[in-house]
Amino acid sequence: MNVRNKALTQYHNFSYDSLCAWRGSYLLGNGQGIFETSEQYNDDTGAEISAFARFVALDFGISARKRIRSAELSYMSEGEMVISWQGDERDLTSQQILPEVDDGTFQTLQIPGDRSVEGTYLGFTLANTGGAGFTLNRLQIVPQLMQIGKSRR
Repeated sequence: MNVRNKALTQYHNFSYDSLCAWRGSYLLGNGQGIFETSEQYNDDTGAEISAFARFVALDFGISARKRIRSAELSYMSEGEMVISWQGDERDLTSQQILPEVDDGTFQTLQIPGDRSVEGTYLGFTLANTGGAGFTLNRLQIVPQLMQIGKSRR
C-alpha cells in the first residue's frame, strides 16, 4: 500500500512480499531474506511486464446517466499505452496512446471521449503495451450528462 495516498498495488507472479526503494536500489523481501535489485531490470526474465492502473467506477456525485466528453492525461511513458472506458452495461472501448516524446518529462494529452460508453457509473483503465514503463501524474475526466430519454439503448 502506498502510505501517502492509501492506494493498493497488486503484483502477479512476484515471489516477494515487501518492496522498498533505498539509495537508488530496490530492496525486495520474502521469507528467504532480503534481495537487492535496481531500476535497470524492467522485464521479467525476458518477458514483458504488463502494468495497468484501474480506477474505481465513479458517478461524479451525480446519479444521472452520463458519458465521457473528454479526458486530460498527464503522464510519462517509455512506449505505447491504452486507455479504456467502461460504462454500466459493461461497454468497453479502448484508445491507443502514443507518447510524443520520451525525454523523462511529463506530457499532457487531450483525449476525446467515446460517445458509445455511457452509464451512471464510469470506469477507467490505463495500461502499458509491450512492457513499457509509465508514470501517471493526473487523469482528469469531463463527464457529459445524458438528457432523459436520449440514451442509445
